Amino acid sequence: MTAMTTSYYIYYKVPPEREVQLKPAVEELQRLLAARTGVKGRLLCRRDKPETWMEVYEPVAEDTEFLATLEAELERVRFAELLGTDVPRHIEIFRSEEHTSELQSRLHLVCRLLLE
Repeated sequence: MTAMTTSYYIYYKVPPEREVQLKPAVEELQRLLAARTGVKGRLLCRRDKPETWMEVYEPVAEDTEFLATLEAELERVRFAELLGTDVPRHIEIFRSEEHTSELQSRLHLVCRLLLE
């Protein structure tokens, strides 16, 4: 059995003067998303350019519900106001297939490859 899941990668540049206010807002956003959707987020900062932040949310099983919840919680924490309306947020969404452990066994994998 195959289930489709998606991963959300959201990145943006944080003006240095807004970093102190924005980090707690991102942490609150991720706490709220985890409580409402069960999807735990991670916050990463680019090693060579620490002003570039990326939020990672995975695995997301219900795209439409997650996106609607994300938008609602962004409003709740006043994210655009804290980041700055002139700073773009980029959202990349990747999908993947997840197989049950039975289908990932060596025998089933070989059979599946032969059938494909």
